[in-house]
Amino acid sequence: MIYRTAIKFAFFLCLSVTSTSVFAAKDAVGCKDNPIVSRFQGSTLLACQQKNYDESALPLGIWKDNQPAPSKVMTASGKTAWYFYGIPQSVSGMEVFRNYESALTKAGFSIPFQCSGTQQCGWELANQGLQPLHGFAGRVGTSNYAIGAAGMDGVFHELTAHLQRPQGNVDLMLMVIDRDSAQGLQAPVAYLKLIEGQPMKTGEVTVTAKAISSGLAQNGHIALYGIHFATDSAALKASSDKELGEMAKMLKQEPSARVYIVGHTDDTGALPHNLKLSRDRAEAVVKALITGYGISSNRLVAEGVASFAPVASNASDQGRALNRRVEMVLQ
Repeated sequence: MIYRTAIKFAFFLCLSVTSTSVFAAKDAVGCKDNPIVSRFQGSTLLACQQKNYDESALPLGIWKDNQPAPSKVMTASGKTAWYFYGIPQSVSGMEVFRNYESALTKAGFSIPFQCSGTQQCGWELANQGLQPLHGFAGRVGTSNYAIGAAGMDGVFHELTAHLQRPQGNVDLMLMVIDRDSAQGLQAPVAYLKLIEGQPMKTGEVTVTAKAISSGLAQNGHIALYGIHFATDSAALKASSDKELGEMAKMLKQEPSARVYIVGHTDDTGALPHNLKLSRDRAEAVVKALITGYGISSNRLVAEGVASFAPVASNASDQGRALNRRVEMVLQ
């Protein structure tokens, strides 16, 4: 399977190179290679940074001067990390770049975009793509030289790659900057940013009865992310009990209020299936409020609208997570 192949080839990205590096022999404290995509052999990991969840726009087109974003982007979200490598001095940046390109392709990655230099990539791609390195300029002097070589002289190669796999997609941006004596860069460096797709956790905050009442009064509806269902099912999870209790509390405090309980899905799957699923989920909430909390059935109406009313783009995992929700709407 493709994702197994990716893991297999992750450790063969580093092809044999015998040379002398101008960088320190030891990796930066606390840094180690990503288990999916490793380093070019003989490289030194100069700096790294990780976030449990973030969203990134990866370039799929030229990034022209003074533009807020590239002409075309691919949005990816999930566990995000970047790695900054010093490359052996005897190796060219193009050799490193082609080795990564070959290994990624063999591992099942598609490469929807690649470019070389500012004429193909645009000045801003180098300047903005290496933005995270600015925060390390004081500790990793090489980052200053790399930023200058890419942004000033345009001696770099970039690719954006995507791997689809069952446990979550992998997206990455690789930028290899070649040696540039004019900017003080005596050996190539590589900047790798990698995003392991995973849904953002929702339902971590329960909306109180007071907040529900306020939301309904101000907006006529409120999204409730503390209602949880089994995957592709209308079966309520026990973790929904706290949110259901707050919904019931609000309805008891305002006995004249009548509401619609509306189920929403993302756009994954067939529309007829999602319409039924969203309605079944709304009906499950109504049933729970009636049988478990004593709310009168004439105050509640269940409805499902599938993906017809998104609150975010379905193009990212984060957006889809926000679109999967239950709402209370005043009748």
